[in-house]
Amino acid sequence: MFAIDVAGVLSLRHLADQPYRPDEPLLEALQGWPMLVKPGSVLAYINPADSERARRSVIALDQAGRVLLIIAPTSDFTLQGLAQWLLMSDLAISSALNLDGGSSSGFCLNTPAYRERIDAFCAVAAGAAGGAALS
Repeated sequence: MFAIDVAGVLSLRHLADQPYRPDEPLLEALQGWPMLVKPGSVLAYINPADSERARRSVIALDQAGRVLLIIAPTSDFTLQGLAQWLLMSDLAISSALNLDGGSSSGFCLNTPAYRERIDAFCAVAAGAAGGAALS
């Protein structure tokens, strides 16, 4: 679970190791499955039978505490392959959680300093998320 507490502290944790408590003072939380990398850069998803390749999306924290939103531009990753790649990459991943992924996953970043776009593989209704189009 990715969470932001009332003090503004970010966390990304494996709920099997640290379950959610209803009395936790959280401002925001996002849950997904499976946990790919446990806090401390520990491989969390191990499934040798995993052979389903798909576009994957991930929320992660690096060792400096920065939030990373990651989307695979292709459908080349299994979940286990992605978990292993995250640990072997130069991203210094501390923890990572798989998000929904799939053919409708896309990414758009449009700031004065940086612009990046990864289109979904399939058509997504315009304005479905209430956002403005990137031109």
